[in-house]
Amino acid sequence: VTEWAGEVDGVSEVTPWMEMGSSEDVTYLLQAVSDSGGYSTLIGIGTNHPGDYHTPTFDVDEASLSIGVSVLSKTALRLFEDPLAVA
Repeated sequence: VTEWAGEVDGVSEVTPWMEMGSSEDVTYLLQAVSDSGGYSTLIGIGTNHPGDYHTPTFDVDEASLSIGVSVLSKTALRLFEDPLAVA
């Protein structure tokens, strides 16, 4: 994903790994996929909004939505072309 994300217009920085917390439902989902032999990832499209997610100050940066869709689309198309690209 990090390789393909860097090819998307509007992506200025790609961080391959970052220690971060996530909610228990996301953690459970990622672990369940892994336990079943699958691959999963958590993709975050960063913006410069103040505060954090799940707070009253959170505000969606609409410009980042198309970047996120492009990253996910490019990833899906590449994996469709070569399912072993994650191995």
